Amino acid sequence: MQKSAKSLEFNSLKLSPELLRALKELRYFQMTPIQAATLPELLAGNDIVGQSKTGSGKTAAFLLPVLQKIKASSLKTQALIICPTRELAEQVLKEAQKFSKFLPNLKSFGLIGGQPLQPQNEALKRGVHLIVGTPGRILEYLNNRRFDP
Repeated sequence: MQKSAKSLEFNSLKLSPELLRALKELRYFQMTPIQAATLPELLAGNDIVGQSKTGSGKTAAFLLPVLQKIKASSLKTQALIICPTRELAEQVLKEAQKFSKFLPNLKSFGLIGGQPLQPQNEALKRGVHLIVGTPGRILEYLNNRRFDP
């Protein structure tokens, strides 16, 4: 079954006006194949496994549903994204911040190894909605009970 061009547009999804505004500003109008295959399922609350080449839009495919579900009125951690490397964690965090630009009061933060602990401690004490981190640093925080996801 072939999807129509209209069904491949981001505005055909049930995304918040704020996310659609960010996508428009970023000049993201048409979904890539991985996004078209996964976004409707993820937005419906279904679990999926997806695989696609580098640069195919996987980050937006999983970040948009996560950002859509965060309730900014509740200042507690609502999503934790674990990335295998610092570079990927930094990239995912940067994309999350771009997509959430117009989501009022949404706070995202990186728990990434190789960075000072004190600023990370302070950010967690203030509260964040979305944490993007590396396994080692996240385990360090969990083991020392510095946060409870």
